[in-house]
Amino acid sequence: MINKMLDNCFKTELTTRVEEIREDNGLYWHCFKDTIFYQGKGGMADDTGMINKRPVKGLKVDEGRFWHLLDEKMEGNVFMNVNPHTRFLKCQAHTAQHLISALVESIYGVQTVSHHVGTDECYVEFDLRDFNKKMAIELQVTCNGLIRDDLAVTILYPSQKDAQLLCPNKKLPAGDIRLVRIGNLDVVPCGCMHVPSLRYLQMIQIIGYEKSSRGYRIRYACGDQLLNNITQRYEVLDEACETLSVPHIYLNTGISKLISQKNMMQKELDGWRHLYFDKECEDVQKSEKQCLYRRYDEYSASDVRQLAKMIAENSDKAVCFVWKEDEKAKVILAKGKASTYDLKGLKRLLMEEYHFKGGGSMIFMEFGGPYSEELERSLQSYINDHE
Repeated sequence: MINKMLDNCFKTELTTRVEEIREDNGLYWHCFKDTIFYQGKGGMADDTGMINKRPVKGLKVDEGRFWHLLDEKMEGNVFMNVNPHTRFLKCQAHTAQHLISALVESIYGVQTVSHHVGTDECYVEFDLRDFNKKMAIELQVTCNGLIRDDLAVTILYPSQKDAQLLCPNKKLPAGDIRLVRIGNLDVVPCGCMHVPSLRYLQMIQIIGYEKSSRGYRIRYACGDQLLNNITQRYEVLDEACETLSVPHIYLNTGISKLISQKNMMQKELDGWRHLYFDKECEDVQKSEKQCLYRRYDEYSASDVRQLAKMIAENSDKAVCFVWKEDEKAKVILAKGKASTYDLKGLKRLLMEEYHFKGGGSMIFMEFGGPYSEELERSLQSYINDHE
């Protein structure tokens, strides 16, 4: 079913009347004499908008008629208004897809496989064997040249015979035929909405491309969508430059300086960490206890693991280190090769009473489970009782 009111993308208001209502789980499907709401198909989403200031919750075509889902019944004459911004944005994106497809198909002799209109960017997929940066730049330049030429975008309703002459290599519907023509560049069957000429696209940017299972996807943005993208990215860029106290042009320099400072600080931190680890090893050696207990909150689990291994390799003592992060804990048990301390008891305590998971060798073990103060008291009590 063809609705010729959708040929004009700028027609976003209409007064019409209710013809039929069907209830559906507390909501109501309305069929009106006429409609300006586009029901999504062909990769283009539904229109959004209001009818008598009530939001339209759904659209469908059933039994050859258009239906609108509302949260209350309406009678008599109604006033429809479609969101003009979202409609114009998707019309720009869809006409841009036609333009890109027409050029890629004619230049490289390929077919359009699929297309998608997204919030931030869109893509067209082709059965291309190859696509590269040079081809992307050439495509963008050609598209924008045609936009400057302002080729007309017209809607045609030809007979079956005339349609076959206009687009002989395209699959045509058996019933009513609707064609979309871009100047003398392209004529294809299409039931979607479009802008009236290419100048309304403003500009196309080929954002990127990627290999797909069927060829290549070419990602693009145009018109209002492209302007929105630039605005959002400039806001992020401004925020980053303000944080680093540099102008836009020196952002990479500011980032490089920040990374360099971070690396220097990390190197200094590693030096202090090694000094601390050496001090901990000395304390273990000096301790009269056979097993030393410690809890660590400020180091990473890998730091605590490294410290336990250093002690195990350089002393005749045993250690029980607890690393805590939020509600989780790791318990690391280690001892020097000359140590006679038996870690099996601590292992049984962790696995049988606290259901920790883990294991290891008889000189190094690691376990994980939920943290509790009772766990700490039990570990310390066990170590004190088995000195």
